[in-house]
Amino acid sequence: MENANPYSVSVDPHSRLEKSVQLPDKNLPYQEAVGSLMHVAIVSRPDIMFAVNLVSRFLNCYDESHWTAVKKILKYLKDTVNYGLCYITSSKSSELIGFSDADYANDVTTRRSTTGYIFIKMEQL
Repeated sequence: MENANPYSVSVDPHSRLEKSVQLPDKNLPYQEAVGSLMHVAIVSRPDIMFAVNLVSRFLNCYDESHWTAVKKILKYLKDTVNYGLCYITSSKSSELIGFSDADYANDVTTRRSTTGYIFIKMEQL
């Protein structure tokens, strides 16, 4: 992946991954890559968490399309290597604001819903 072309988003919003009916190709390091991406998403890159969650749904039923999605996440990370979390302390009072969103049964395979949330610590002026 060293010479991979950069990718501007971690997941293609128009792509739909579905459960593979064929046996997984054990030569692809799919499970290892998804596990590594999950670690990166939890520790320092929450911007890839949705995409990693999406590909992690297929750890036992993946095919080439799923592997392509994993490679796109890796290309995105290569293009955004300088992104990360930055925590700054301040003596000012701050406000915590939260947002959430959900869809209803949007997963075409299982009809499960997807939820997400974010909390932002805002400094008061």
